[in-house]
Amino acid sequence: MNVMNRNATIKTAIYEMGGATMAAEELGVSTSAIYKWIRLGSVPNLKTARRIAKITNVKISDLRPPLQPAE
Repeated sequence: MNVMNRNATIKTAIYEMGGATMAAEELGVSTSAIYKWIRLGSVPNLKTARRIAKITNVKISDLRPPLQPAE
């Protein structure tokens, strides 16, 4: 999934959670963090991505790029 699609997916998931303010409260982050995730097309924290996925039924892989093995 490319970044543009991921941006839209994150935005949709946040909307399903009731919007940025409600999602921020539920996830224990700032609304600025929510908007940054949407802008960058990635939820940086795997634990947070799992919570969003569970609440919204969006796949974790659609919320963040796959983890890459360390070199």
